[in-house]
Amino acid sequence: MNTEIKKNMTDEDRLALAAKLDRDLEDFIDGLEKKRYSEGWPEDRWEAEMDKHPFFMKNAPAPGEELSPLMVGLQELKFDPENNTPEELAQKYKDDGNFEFKHSNYRLAIINYTEALKIKCDDNVLNATIYNNRSASHFYIKNYRSSLNDCISALILKPDYLKAKKRAIDCAFFLKDYEQCIKFCDDYLVSNDDDSIRKMRIKAVESKTKLERDKRKQLLLEKKLEFDTENTIKILNDRKIKFYDKKLYCGDLKHIPQPNYTPSLKDAVSFKNDVIHWPILFCYPEYLIFDCFQNVSELTFLNDCLGQVFEEKPSWDINNKYKLEDLNIYFENRFLGQVFLLNKNLNIKQVTVMQNFIVYDGVLNFYVLPGNTPVEREFLDQKRVKMS
Repeated sequence: MNTEIKKNMTDEDRLALAAKLDRDLEDFIDGLEKKRYSEGWPEDRWEAEMDKHPFFMKNAPAPGEELSPLMVGLQELKFDPENNTPEELAQKYKDDGNFEFKHSNYRLAIINYTEALKIKCDDNVLNATIYNNRSASHFYIKNYRSSLNDCISALILKPDYLKAKKRAIDCAFFLKDYEQCIKFCDDYLVSNDDDSIRKMRIKAVESKTKLERDKRKQLLLEKKLEFDTENTIKILNDRKIKFYDKKLYCGDLKHIPQPNYTPSLKDAVSFKNDVIHWPILFCYPEYLIFDCFQNVSELTFLNDCLGQVFEEKPSWDINNKYKLEDLNIYFENRFLGQVFLLNKNLNIKQVTVMQNFIVYDGVLNFYVLPGNTPVEREFLDQKRVKMS
């Protein structure tokens, strides 16, 4: 009966039947119970969730980032000692290190290579390769000492390892260990003809010669400085010049006090060509400013020093009071709590050997004020506390 129906169906009948079946299917679907999708990723962040899935993630997890349980499980399975031989484990850590190295994550690469070496597998060739790879990672972040040590470890396991030999040469050169660099070059050239290594050896020899010459010069300079310092201390003690540097020294100075008033004064007192040279401060109490001089010969007169300052009118002298011929110079003795007027025609040497003159923190301090003015009288009338 069905066969007869099929034979007698027209195209219109078939289309009508297909349409009826479509309607029946739609009615069936519409009649199903409506349920909210809740078993998978949320629709608003499914892409972010997919990026976290180990099968779909595009980037490796960042250091310290919390891993999904699936990722943790896969890692445990991958590095499970029960499911891997020591050689397989070392190889897997090495592969991960290579991956990080190719992406310029050199510190992560070092961590993976280190884990591989901790396995202590019996494959010396594999271990040598891992040492060499870790050496390369250290090299790229300029850890030349660590890189050299790994090169040496690789060469112990594999003496003919050319990559390790070449990097050892570079590391030794960057460390300025030219003697060792030359030895590495010689060892390499015994069995390999390499023009770049030959040039590196020449460069290392030249650098070694220059370094040794510079060391000799530095040693001579240090010896001269030591001699000059000892000679300066002797002269200062012989002159009985009084210094205050945490305590009062007179004839028993053990070291040269360093100026600490201002960065402008860098050079301490020194003895050159039979003359003492001093750092000097000229202070102007009215304006709370100062002028500083370095390496002033003790044969220089006070008036000449001030002449350099007041050759032109200072910008801060708004009342035009500071004229060279009208200025008075004082020094202070803090132990006595007094200030003393100086003759401007004295030189520095004559001042430093005066009975009441004291050098504070290695610097000669002078106070400059316009004579016979209220400012000078106020300065002289200040109450000063004696230093105990």
